[in-house]
Amino acid sequence: MYVSILAVPVTTRTGEQSQKFVIYRDITDRKRAEERLRESEARFQAMADTAPVLIWMTGTDGLCNYFNKPWLEFTGRTLEQEVGTGWIEGVHPDDRQGCFDGFLPAFQARTPFRMEYRLRRADGEYRWVTESGIPRYTGAGEFAGYIGSNIDVTDLKRAVEERETLRQLQAEVAHINRVTTMGELAASITHEIRQPIAAAYTDAKVLLAMAGARSA
Repeated sequence: MYVSILAVPVTTRTGEQSQKFVIYRDITDRKRAEERLRESEARFQAMADTAPVLIWMTGTDGLCNYFNKPWLEFTGRTLEQEVGTGWIEGVHPDDRQGCFDGFLPAFQARTPFRMEYRLRRADGEYRWVTESGIPRYTGAGEFAGYIGSNIDVTDLKRAVEERETLRQLQAEVAHINRVTTMGELAASITHEIRQPIAAAYTDAKVLLAMAGARSA
């Protein structure tokens, strides 16, 4: 058993200690709950630091108070630099207002949110990330802040852009092929039409010449 001890001396009016009360209280359940909490936090820390995503948490004030190891490695900054609103320094200047506009209304309404913005990597390159966040609660149902994750989607966005560019090129090539085919078809039709017309014209000239000769 875990116990807490509270000793209270009892003194007389003259200030002399006459006796002492000692109170023992069973705190086993509380200590076990604290141990479970520590074990849970340790497991979360281990999982978060090996996860393939960037993880963050906020307190009830909306300020970030935790970033996992992959986040810190990605940004090349320390936890002390990132907590609070420090992480905003790594967001592309053109995307900062969008971050506030995406997070604050959801935070006030206690609803999940999702948004995209550019985050500066340790090498200085801005990478597109998709951020998702959800409210978290204590076992008693009290709001405890938000937890969220970020995924680097830069390569995916580039692949989508490249596919779209390729699609447009294919459409242009198909259009050119159609135009070329129509041109070739028109030339072929023109040739096919001109040939009998030319033959008919020649025949007509011959007939006219023969008619002229007979009349003479």
